[in-house]
Amino acid sequence: MKTTKQQPVALIAVLFLLCFVIRLIEVLGLRLDETFINENFIHKLLGIAILAAALRWFSLSQKDIGFDFSRFFLPTLLGLALGAGRFAVGYGAECLILAAQGKSPSFEFYASGFSLTGEQLRLPAYAFLLIIGFNILNAIMEEGIFRGLFIRLAQRKHRFAAANLIAALFFGLWHIAMPIRSYLDGAMPLGVMLLYALGYILLSGSISLLWGMLFEMSGVLWIGLADHFFNNTILNTLHVTTASGTDELQIVRTLIAQLLALALVTVLYLRKKKTKRTAEAV
Repeated sequence: MKTTKQQPVALIAVLFLLCFVIRLIEVLGLRLDETFINENFIHKLLGIAILAAALRWFSLSQKDIGFDFSRFFLPTLLGLALGAGRFAVGYGAECLILAAQGKSPSFEFYASGFSLTGEQLRLPAYAFLLIIGFNILNAIMEEGIFRGLFIRLAQRKHRFAAANLIAALFFGLWHIAMPIRSYLDGAMPLGVMLLYALGYILLSGSISLLWGMLFEMSGVLWIGLADHFFNNTILNTLHVTTASGTDELQIVRTLIAQLLALALVTVLYLRKKKTKRTAEAV
């Protein structure tokens, strides 16, 4: 499609705004995350429907955007291993820091709800199943749209590095919905909301770069999708507690896990790129 090649970023922006408006309607209006369901999932289902429609419109197949089911198992295991490895380091570093502060950290395994302020919301046992199911749904929708579709559309005009940055920017913006709600609810002032929004853009954008490189190297979404699922699930179920509180250094844990993985995958990506260039030059 000629328009897609000439103005892919504009088309990506339109698709993003459509998905984001639906997300805002649910986050600000329906607020299913404040019910016993504890998750805003309708916009994710609709996002998958939008993805399916976009594939037909842009003449793309599931395989074109990384949903290659003939290569499912090994990449999925690699993604889960990546998630487990990087968070083992993150949790370990968190415990060492707490121990150095004279605290006695311990682990607790329970389902918790989302809280922008860090307050822990313990959920009943059935929430484990909901967390797993919704995190799978979330990973499919976000990886399919932000990595699979957006990167492939952007690559019709731009090189991968630029396409990955474009997708990462939109993925960062995707996560400012909750700070917006907190501001509109009066839970935080404008300045704090803007700081939270900037933090979300940077953190989510950087992890998007990681998952984008995994997609480019492997040709499938499964590695990033599995790591994405593990990332969201472990943070909602495995908690570090001390006498003074729970998950006091969660941001430190998350940053260490994220930066470690980003550095590792960046090195692997650059090595693979260099090897490919060398082979082409021969």
